[in-house]
Amino acid sequence: MIKRKPIPELVPHKIKIANAGILSKSFATGKDNFTRVREGQNYHIQMHFNEDVGPNVLVMLHTNISTSYDDYDKWRLVPFTKVSDRFYETYVQIKGSGIFKMKIKYSLDNGESWFWDSGPFGYLFAEPKNSESARIYTLIPNQSGTYNDWKEKLAKIKAMGFNFVHLLPLTAMDGSRSPYSAKYLFKPDDQYNNPGDTRENIEQFEEFVEEAKRLELGLCIDLVVNHVGVTSQIAITNPNWIQPDSTEDDGLKRAGWGDHNLWYKWEDLLLINYDHPNKRVKREIWEYMKDYVLFWANYAAYTNGMVRLDNFHSSNSGFISFVMHHLRKEFPNILILAEFFAGEDRIKQVTLDLGLNLLLTTSWSAKFTPQVRSHLKYLHQMYGKMRYFYPINSHDSGTPAEEFCDVRSTLPRYVIAALYSVGYTGMVQGVEYGAPHKVPFINQNANLKFDTGIDYTDFISKVNSIMMSYKEFKTGSNLLFVDRGHDAILSAVRSGTAPDNQDEESSENYLGFLLLANLDSNQEQSIELHFNTFKMKFQDPSHVKMDELLMGYSTEVNAQEPVYITLKPCESKVFKILK
Repeated sequence: MIKRKPIPELVPHKIKIANAGILSKSFATGKDNFTRVREGQNYHIQMHFNEDVGPNVLVMLHTNISTSYDDYDKWRLVPFTKVSDRFYETYVQIKGSGIFKMKIKYSLDNGESWFWDSGPFGYLFAEPKNSESARIYTLIPNQSGTYNDWKEKLAKIKAMGFNFVHLLPLTAMDGSRSPYSAKYLFKPDDQYNNPGDTRENIEQFEEFVEEAKRLELGLCIDLVVNHVGVTSQIAITNPNWIQPDSTEDDGLKRAGWGDHNLWYKWEDLLLINYDHPNKRVKREIWEYMKDYVLFWANYAAYTNGMVRLDNFHSSNSGFISFVMHHLRKEFPNILILAEFFAGEDRIKQVTLDLGLNLLLTTSWSAKFTPQVRSHLKYLHQMYGKMRYFYPINSHDSGTPAEEFCDVRSTLPRYVIAALYSVGYTGMVQGVEYGAPHKVPFINQNANLKFDTGIDYTDFISKVNSIMMSYKEFKTGSNLLFVDRGHDAILSAVRSGTAPDNQDEESSENYLGFLLLANLDSNQEQSIELHFNTFKMKFQDPSHVKMDELLMGYSTEVNAQEPVYITLKPCESKVFKILK
């Protein structure tokens, strides 16, 4: 006789769904419309009823905001205060970082029965306090000598105004001597050891970490989860952890990359098999690689820093979700920088699902003025959802001298990267000394000196200081181009506040900033500016005073007439427009 399965009890919820359109609220709803906020912000929420609902109204926010990572399912009710008929508001203190949800419920009979808002949940991406601005200096370990040499460089990096130091992967290198081809995942490479120091190399590295923390420099630790070296410890002891490939002599699949036409194989890299069909082996791989991520992220978190996820777009999505959960659980305030190239919709979805703080953008691919202008407009347009790290170059790109054909282009390009973008910029070791060629990071063991006769350190320090000093440069959605499509000069105004700074009062002594940068490295260029397009309220338009911040002088213009400004090749000007 068949044994019948029991029928479960359906427990009714004493709540109804409100009619559509009965209320309006100040926050967007749905995962596609998430809002980014910052830890510590007092988030203001408003709502109003679109029809009379009577006097016995209670309004609550059903949310998991400000619970710990482990308690994402721990929900609470935040009461709204009645401001006037139909209008209610509340404030929610963002006490932690994470992805939070919220929905309005209300009662028309003093709590006897309740209605849910008929719309979707609202989503908040709450970021750590140190996410406001990042000025990242990339240190090439293979070209920087020993740990003691690295420590000496930190003070100079700090003096230039950087607050993060990106280190290429430090793991012991395989035969190709590439930092991205690891031999041992939990051991730094011995080539960085201090001469005569008998301590383990991890202890010597930790001394460097302590110095970075003392100088308040966050370390950006580069993590590689997709592949290992061909003669790595994993490949030798656990070859079944590698994806199989019958076309290779050793039967192990190589990593690579492709453009629209060709596939380029990296002969020194083996792909980890995160989808191993044996569940036990798969679990071993995931746990081991998770421990690798947490091992190195621990040093980044100790310095209030970040991790960089190399080749994120090629990573196994299941493993990435798994490891990001554990990363956020153990280090909720660590920043995540991802090398993530994909379609806009995909990037937006993953940014929310995994809590990606920063995404790399390849600023050096925009060679000419119209391309740069278009690129910057896009970064500001997407600021509410995606935050882009806009360095002047990367360790994979050429130097400014190579990318833009003239070493002097470093100057306007860094002004653009720092003061026209959305608060996240940086450069690679050697840019400050006008390195003529890309600094190699494979098969080197040197403490490279840059004998170029060029020293841009003071200029970079000044630009970083301007960026640090004014909130307008540490946000987005507040850039207005006023150059009318000039072929060589990028001119823009930055003023007002973006959503991140909605609770801040505007400055009392200035209206905003006028930025100009001449990308022409050969000729002087002039531009005609019309101040009536700046969207500023001048107290006396005939006498508008401005302080130029790079050279340190003051000037006055008549904003009622066209203003003509001339820039030398590769010259920039940063004017603070006074009230």
